[in-house]
Amino acid sequence: MSMSMHVAAVKPADDKYQAMAAVYHACVAANVAIPKDVDEFFNGEAPDPTGTRVSLGFGGAGETFYQAHGSAEPWRDKHASGVQIDITKLPAGTRFVRFWWSW
Repeated sequence: MSMSMHVAAVKPADDKYQAMAAVYHACVAANVAIPKDVDEFFNGEAPDPTGTRVSLGFGGAGETFYQAHGSAEPWRDKHASGVQIDITKLPAGTRFVRFWWSW
């Protein structure tokens, strides 16, 4: 089993987010297809109640860190490895930076 790490900037939900989430939830409740623009807005996932996520990058154990946005890059020294974020390059409106691991 391999592990991968993900990093995303999270922007608080604004009026556009609320409108898109309302359409998403109405489609789910009505059991109809979610419109393409709404699905793309949420990156093919259900709306995140914290707000809009922008992927900053991901990488698996022993793999190169893939930059999706340009603000994250791999970091390592002789005792550890990880990711460093250049906060000056975060998307405008970012409130949180979320890190998570998946298996």
